[in-house]
Amino acid sequence: LDFLKSHVDGYERIIDDLKKMEEKELLEKTGIDKNELEEFVDILIKNRHHTIFNIGFGIQKERYGGRIIQTVALIQIFLGNIGKPGTGIIYTQSGFNKHLEKPIFKFVTKSQSNKKSEKISLIKLGSELISRKIRVVFIYNFNPMTSLPNLNILKKALKDQDLFVILHELFLTETAKYADLVIPAKFDVETNDIFVPYCFPSLSINQGGPCPYPDCLSNYEFFKLLSQKLQLKKNEKHDISEAEFFSRCLDLLPRNVR
Repeated sequence: LDFLKSHVDGYERIIDDLKKMEEKELLEKTGIDKNELEEFVDILIKNRHHTIFNIGFGIQKERYGGRIIQTVALIQIFLGNIGKPGTGIIYTQSGFNKHLEKPIFKFVTKSQSNKKSEKISLIKLGSELISRKIRVVFIYNFNPMTSLPNLNILKKALKDQDLFVILHELFLTETAKYADLVIPAKFDVETNDIFVPYCFPSLSINQGGPCPYPDCLSNYEFFKLLSQKLQLKKNEKHDISEAEFFSRCLDLLPRNVR
């Protein structure tokens, strides 16, 4: 209890809540075998200061994802495994890749925009579209009608006759049902891309294969065409193919990574 007394406020309440729980009922609800649970607990106790829980982002998408993550964290807290080397919790390791990403981001993005753009809250997209009387919204790499809260408000906003909804999409998603214009997108396997995982200190690449439909566009191809149509300031990136652009990005990686 020394760790809890020194570093944790209100741990007594958690202990009281645990005492009120019925073990038999919990085992029945979760379908966990009692012997297997006890074996797992014994392993934790035996290696109490040599355990790392790699949680990742997937579990938070469960119905009670927030509670699950809190519970996993509490196990390590009660074992005293916070703030010590070789133990604890890993939620994401994407920070390990920053030194690899930085030169690519610098090459891909402009250092300064022509003018500062006003930002809106993505979580409040529906209410923002309504309150700001926005007339055009362009959506890509995103399916807000299945992933944002307050969907009734978002649905109301997207159904507004005064709002023109443009979507760059591959499938007939819930969001696509409210789009005035859908620009066909390519499959991931048909595009060149670099992937930065959340939970592993590494990079992976995808070398795109052929797409049988000429009207389908990757993100790069779409924004390249859009910039040309809008006659934006000339940029060397507008004149090269996606394959060449991809190759230049890879050249920015350290030799040992390539």
